[in-house]
Amino acid sequence: MRKILGNFGTIARPFLRAIILLPLFIPAMCHAQWSCPTWPTISSVTPSTWVAGQTYKQVVITGSGFKGPTKSCNEFFFRVTLTNGGNVTLSDVSTVSDSKMTATVTVPSSDTAQTACVTVEYQWWDVIRKTASGNSGACPPPYSNGNGTVVPFAVPILCSIPSVTSVTPDGWWATGQPQDITIAGSCFLGSSDRGGPTKVAVTDAAGAVKLSNINVVSATQITASVNVSKKAPADPAEAATLTVTNPTSDGTPQSATANPAPVVLPVPVIKWKNKTISGDNPQIKNPKVVVGQPVELTTIPASLPGGFTISNSTWVVPGNDIKSYNGDDSGITIDDNVDLQDVATTFYWLYPEPDLSVTYNYCATDPNGNQICTSPQAKAAFTAKGPDSSNALATWDSDEATIEHLTNCTTNGTAPYMGYGDLSGPIPDCPGLQSGTPGIKLTASGASEGRYVFVQLIDSDSRTYTSPTGSYTCTRIPNLDKQFPYPPYKDAPNIAPDGPEIPLPPEYLSGQRDFLATMYLLWQPDQLRGATQPSIPVPIGHQQWRFKATTDQKPPIGKEKWEKPTLMEHGVTDGYVPSQATDNQLYGYPVFNAPSIEVCP
Repeated sequence: MRKILGNFGTIARPFLRAIILLPLFIPAMCHAQWSCPTWPTISSVTPSTWVAGQTYKQVVITGSGFKGPTKSCNEFFFRVTLTNGGNVTLSDVSTVSDSKMTATVTVPSSDTAQTACVTVEYQWWDVIRKTASGNSGACPPPYSNGNGTVVPFAVPILCSIPSVTSVTPDGWWATGQPQDITIAGSCFLGSSDRGGPTKVAVTDAAGAVKLSNINVVSATQITASVNVSKKAPADPAEAATLTVTNPTSDGTPQSATANPAPVVLPVPVIKWKNKTISGDNPQIKNPKVVVGQPVELTTIPASLPGGFTISNSTWVVPGNDIKSYNGDDSGITIDDNVDLQDVATTFYWLYPEPDLSVTYNYCATDPNGNQICTSPQAKAAFTAKGPDSSNALATWDSDEATIEHLTNCTTNGTAPYMGYGDLSGPIPDCPGLQSGTPGIKLTASGASEGRYVFVQLIDSDSRTYTSPTGSYTCTRIPNLDKQFPYPPYKDAPNIAPDGPEIPLPPEYLSGQRDFLATMYLLWQPDQLRGATQPSIPVPIGHQQWRFKATTDQKPPIGKEKWEKPTLMEHGVTDGYVPSQATDNQLYGYPVFNAPSIEVCP
């Protein structure tokens, strides 16, 4: 049996070799029977641009060499890779002809632009051949697969997940007028892009913002117009939500919201006594204020959302206004540097005046330090009222000079004085009040409230004495008379009396007084209810007057018997003069720096 098999093996061996080698010849036979196809090439892909997140039902690849020799010897397939390593889903791939293939392509969503690298491949037994020519573009450069050079065909893919990097400007004024804005970002779709254009929406709590004229300029820029109603809330101000949206083929939108959110910049509103006084529907129309009372104004908005800050507030305050006032024996000082660059301001008007239009506007600075300075203007028309239009300073003149015998508080004796009027009581350097008839009374009238403040300045003053050996004169330096304020009658605070006097020493033959002064009338209104600052006196008017008289001692000298004085000049020098802001550097307030002092030789 072994013999037989052994002989058979010897006989069969050539046939077994043929059977084993047969598969090796089949490719050769195929090669010989069918000519090898050319390398496939791609000349175009339609559509030539894809959008991420979209499905394209029939993508057409045009080229050559797609058929191959026979189906039994080769298999064609279509492959797409992405530069970012993502996957494109292919389905319904069909080789229509030697120059055309079709497929359904689903591109994954992406927030960045990328490129699809398309290749057409076929496998002919153990040999894989790919696209021999194409447009590598952003794809990897041509490479060898061991059987030839592969050149991918690049198809740009637009990103589908948008982003918003900025909105310019990012603050929108509530003017009721269109304002152009620019949205910068990425993945914006134009009207010619699949699923485009990108949608833009703006919402705000008050419904005050409207959007129009949306235009996708490019994949990175959109322009539009916003219109914010004047009625947008100001207290507090609000932010708006701006969203850009791209559709996808599965119906799930891809959206992005501007962050930080744009801020609605409301029309400023001026408030006084916690009431609105500007805008279309102010709580107080044409407010009336009193000169000398503080005008304390605030504004809304006092702050802004979204990291915005109010900057460069600008007030315009007409008329004669000051920030503060102070008065004492050292003088009257005022600060006219009113704070006009803050959200609030406080000032005093000094003179009555109608139609004082105060305005306010502001700038807004965003979190990046960009300033927006086209604020609408808030305006309030004030009327500043005085105590009364008939304010005046009337004078009464005693029309006499007398020899007065006043009490010396040191010696308790009396001493002769020549005075204007007829007074009794302590000498001027002693405490206490004099009584009798003063030489002049200045009476203020016209105010039904508040209080009068008197300030008297010495314009010139001298006393001259003669003796057997000669004469000498003492003079006062023009300045404040007595004290600030000048004391009125206790029981009649609207009347300021005066009766200048000079002592008459026994060694002199004669004495003379020449006195010239100006009485200033100020008026201080009552404290304004609810105000944080006090009311201040304001200038009303002034009256100049004088007194000049002389007297001789009866002989023998030293007996202190004096003749009735001769009244040379007395009373007002001219009419009452209402104060004006242009009177001096202090807006009509009296100017002095200390009580007047006397200089004698």
